[in-house]
Amino acid sequence: MAAKVIPIKKSQAQIEQIIDEALAKHPPDQNPEVINCLKTELEKIIETYFIEDVPEISLKLPSDLTQQQFDEIKKGLGQLVDCYNQQMLERSSLVFRDLYRAKLEICRLRHQYQAMDN
Repeated sequence: MAAKVIPIKKSQAQIEQIIDEALAKHPPDQNPEVINCLKTELEKIIETYFIEDVPEISLKLPSDLTQQQFDEIKKGLGQLVDCYNQQMLERSSLVFRDLYRAKLEICRLRHQYQAMDN
């Protein structure tokens, strides 16, 4: 008996949802040009760093496992993966927040520079 987990890749709609949630939690400048710039920058960041193909995970198990043993192993692995995922989500949220703030400032400065040029 073997268990196999195949990850599902995030779609463009999910990327847009992540960006919209970030903008709702930390509202940026009211200037539409700054907001559009920030959305573009965040999309690049998410596509580059946060939407990675996760390797396929498989586990070969002995064929003589009982259903109870299989269920215990499955439960234990599930808890392990859930705990690890939660830690990685917390870390990536902190990194994303810092990148969000940096990109917001870049977009504000870019807009100010363009306004001064005109």
